[in-house]
Amino acid sequence: MKFTIKTKLIVALCMPLLLIGVVFIASLINTQSAVLAAEHSNVEIKVTALLHDVLKGQVDTVTRSINDYYEESKFDNIKKALLVEMTTFRTTIEKIYQQSDSEEAAIISIYAFLNQHRWNNGRYFFAYDPDTWISKAYGSNLDLVGKNGYDKKDDSGYYFIRAVVEAAKNNSIGFSQYSFLNPVTHKNEDKLTASFYFKPLNLVIASGEYFSTLQQSNIEKVFHAISTGRYGQNGYFWIQDQEGTILAHPKTELVGTKVASTIKVAASLKNRSEAFVEVRYFNPTTDILENKMTFARNIFPEWGWIIATGAYESDLLLIQNGLTEATNNIFEQRTCLMIIVTSVLVAFSFIIAIWVISFTLKGIALQKELINAVSHELRTPIARLRFGVEMMQSSPSQTEEDSYLTGVQQDIDELEDLVSELLTYARFDRNVSDLQMQSLAIAPWLENVLADLATEVSAHLQHDFQIEPNAQAYFEPKYLRRVVSNLVHNAAKYGNGQVFVTLEQRDKVYLLHVDDDGPGIPDADRERVFEPFARLDSSRNRESGGYGLGLAIVKRMVDAHHGSVAITTSPLGGCRFTIRWQV
Repeated sequence: MKFTIKTKLIVALCMPLLLIGVVFIASLINTQSAVLAAEHSNVEIKVTALLHDVLKGQVDTVTRSINDYYEESKFDNIKKALLVEMTTFRTTIEKIYQQSDSEEAAIISIYAFLNQHRWNNGRYFFAYDPDTWISKAYGSNLDLVGKNGYDKKDDSGYYFIRAVVEAAKNNSIGFSQYSFLNPVTHKNEDKLTASFYFKPLNLVIASGEYFSTLQQSNIEKVFHAISTGRYGQNGYFWIQDQEGTILAHPKTELVGTKVASTIKVAASLKNRSEAFVEVRYFNPTTDILENKMTFARNIFPEWGWIIATGAYESDLLLIQNGLTEATNNIFEQRTCLMIIVTSVLVAFSFIIAIWVISFTLKGIALQKELINAVSHELRTPIARLRFGVEMMQSSPSQTEEDSYLTGVQQDIDELEDLVSELLTYARFDRNVSDLQMQSLAIAPWLENVLADLATEVSAHLQHDFQIEPNAQAYFEPKYLRRVVSNLVHNAAKYGNGQVFVTLEQRDKVYLLHVDDDGPGIPDADRERVFEPFARLDSSRNRESGGYGLGLAIVKRMVDAHHGSVAITTSPLGGCRFTIRWQV
């Protein structure tokens, strides 16, 4: 397969541009992937740390909220509660005594009240004579009324009735602690009793409660708070013991059971106060078994509890994706924009490269055409010279030889003129740096130029300057004179005897018009006549003189002045050449 020079140049110039664009886009995409991966990793670390803080904060909050119940269940706080209750009860006994009509009536009323009254979940009262140790009232068992309690002992051999009486006689409200059978649990449990001495009836009145019963109320409050506590979409708490048995949970069916996750939590806290533990648990939102980050802490040593809460992996991913999605969107938009911009730039570079190549090849083609044209133009006078020399050599007379010698001289002059024109044209084929631009009064200068030209052409040359007499213009006098000369000679040569030159100023632009009354130039040929060696129809052929370089030189000289030349129809009916350049 053969490729043209143009194709080869396009491939050679455009392929590196394409490779650069592809490498840049690939690098941009790789950079995006690397940045997003780093961002995802950073977000994951930060979200995990934030999640840990949130879980710890939630446990801290709920622990503080239930701490009051725990404190109330401690021995000192139970004593305080009993102290308040017994103080209030003593006031009640005193009021019954004071409101009774007689001491006998007071005894009957107080004893009946003690035997029958129940308070705080069935707590009862009992009373003893401190001198005889005889029971006067016993709310839980009336059979014990009238019995002597002096020798009553608990399972450890402790004389608890003596302790109750002694505590009452020695304190406003006395306290004693002993072990006794709990009819609810059917176990011997520690019991705390508060007693006071009622002097008017010489009576020690007491009431007590088992620690488990006193604590149970607070524990139930804690369990309720834990079971109903919620935060976020899936956040909840549970309480378990050191073996993994669930004590409180939003799902009541789990209370009293052990599951794999609670056993793992219990094992993780054997030698630690708190820990983060990853477990597998059913997510009610997604309906699947998934990883759950759990934070657990040992609380309330007397109770041996562990409180825990956690967050599902899907919730964590949702947060991470939400944080990284914005970054990803920004990168996607920027990357797409950069890819589009790069593609447009590469495509634009392709267009520029192809245009440069085409322009260069066109220039080369023009140069080739110019060389061919020059060769053609030189071939004719050279051929005539050769013919003339040959004829001179074979001429029979001096007269004929002189005639041929004159023809040879004319051909040499023609060659000299052609070479001069070619050198002038070639000089303006590149950036002209030797222009001696000057600021001159344009009207007087142009009038002198036209006066000289009037003696050189056979046509009637007229002019009209529609500017101020001293108006200044910036130009190179030598080359602008050549422009005016070429246009005037061209108008005189192809016109019918009338040439009119007009100079006018519009805003900051000078317009120089050269009009003739000849046949004019067709619209289709008005651009081509500025090409070197361009010839039109028979009215403007070589026989009428010239080499087809005059107008080409005019265009290049005007271009050197950063101006323009255009062809229109003249008011005289022929052709109008208009030179335009800045003031």
